[in-house]
Amino acid sequence: MEQMGLLSTVITQNIDSLHQRAGSNRVIEIHGTMATASCVNTGQQVPQSEILRQWVEFLESNPQSQISTDQWVPRHPDTQGVLKP
Repeated sequence: MEQMGLLSTVITQNIDSLHQRAGSNRVIEIHGTMATASCVNTGQQVPQSEILRQWVEFLESNPQSQISTDQWVPRHPDTQGVLKP
């Protein structure tokens, strides 16, 4: 529909880039995307890989930790705010 000029923008709750993979160029993901994580204080985004990088760093320093029982929380590298996917 976008290519036919019948639709200018797709607004979606999907976070999996489904519409982009289907060929849509103008997509607003109202719940964000799996590609980034956002600081809950400022909204600044970082690549999702930042959470994984921090977890690996934490795990190397705390080899007995488990993600389900530890107190680790991902933080934005600049603002130190909590990151949410």
